[in-house]
Amino acid sequence: MDYKPQMSKENICKLYHKLAADFTLNPYDDVLNNCRDIIKRYYSCFPLPLLLQMGVLILFHSDLAKNTDKTVSLIMEAKELFVRVKKESRDLEVIKQAQYMEASCYISLGDSQSAVKLLECINRRLLVVETLLASAYKMEGKINEAKSTFQIGIYQYVVVLFSLFPFYLMMCTECMEIE
Repeated sequence: MDYKPQMSKENICKLYHKLAADFTLNPYDDVLNNCRDIIKRYYSCFPLPLLLQMGVLILFHSDLAKNTDKTVSLIMEAKELFVRVKKESRDLEVIKQAQYMEASCYISLGDSQSAVKLLECINRRLLVVETLLASAYKMEGKINEAKSTFQIGIYQYVVVLFSLFPFYLMMCTECMEIE
C-alpha cells in the first residue's frame, strides 16, 4: 500500500558506525546480542540494506569470538543474512553487495568452490557509464557536470586498479617461488 522502510539509509549508516565502535568499547557478546535484537526487530525492513549491514558487522567482527566454532557459527549467521537479502531485495546494487559478502563468507570458511561458483556468474563486463553520462551532460551544455563525471569515474577506476595491484603482485611472487 503506502509502505516505507522503517529506517532510512542515513540512519542505517549511523547505526552501523555506532555498533562498529561498540565492538571496540563494549563486551563482545553484549554488542552481538544488540545486533541480533536489531535484526529481529527490523527483519522485514525492505529494501534490506539494514540486514546487509548487520551481516557485514557480524562477519567483520566474527574473529573476535572466543573460539573457532563460534567464529564459524557467526560467519554462517552472516551468510544467511546475505542470502535473505539476495532473495528478497529488488535493488540490484544491494543484491550485488549481498552476493559479494556471501562469497566473502565462503572464503572465510575455506570453501573456495562455493565462492567461485557464486562469483563466476556475476557479469564481469565493465560498463563505463561515465562516458554516456558525460556525453549527455555535454549535449545539455552542462560542461562542468560532464567534467565532474569524468573526474569521479577516473578516481574510482584508479582506486580499483591500485587495490588490485598488491594481490596480483603477491600472486606473481608466489608463482615465481614455486617454479
